[in-house]
Amino acid sequence: PTPTTTAESPSQTGLDASFMRALPQDTLLAVFGLLSYDDTVRFGSTCRELRHLVGTVRVRHVRLHRRHADWSDQRVLGLLRALRELERVSISSALSFHSFAQLASLPRASRLLSLSLASPHLVDSHLNGWARAFTSLEELRLPGCGLTAACVPQLTAFERLSSLDVAENTRLDTRGICALLLGLRTVRTIDISRLRVEPKLFSSPVAPS
Repeated sequence: PTPTTTAESPSQTGLDASFMRALPQDTLLAVFGLLSYDDTVRFGSTCRELRHLVGTVRVRHVRLHRRHADWSDQRVLGLLRALRELERVSISSALSFHSFAQLASLPRASRLLSLSLASPHLVDSHLNGWARAFTSLEELRLPGCGLTAACVPQLTAFERLSSLDVAENTRLDTRGICALLLGLRTVRTIDISRLRVEPKLFSSPVAPS
């Protein structure tokens, strides 16, 4: 006999948006808390109500690393835009992320406290306007990027920055480092390790007190 097939209803194949909207808000938020960043954002794209709830999930620190290596720029930006309490963002060199300039237009840009980006694709021009956008930024980590002395005006324009990491920016020369050290007003800690810096930068005699 010829086997017959029957179409499965949505309730048999999985949960649809209407079912999720019927759940109490506290239950939905508990469910969101168990999901990955990516799944939470995908969940929120099903309808306006769920998108609003996703925005209330209290995620303050997003770390994107090797496990997210296949994420597109659109996927990364979609996640960052959806989180309403975002304070810290870290994107490793494992991702082929290139949309650095668009980070300044994130809804939470002015509330970010820490930003860490490790990518040789990040260059001086990407920093344009960052100081105006990231007005609360206290920590900026840009190790292993493609920065040169031309980035100094952008880096010295931050008003609340207390920690800066520009380690392994091999195109940042002695002239740029000197200008950076002289121009930073609020920074207390700076990482300039593994740079092509002339030894004389650190050999200046200390004036007696």
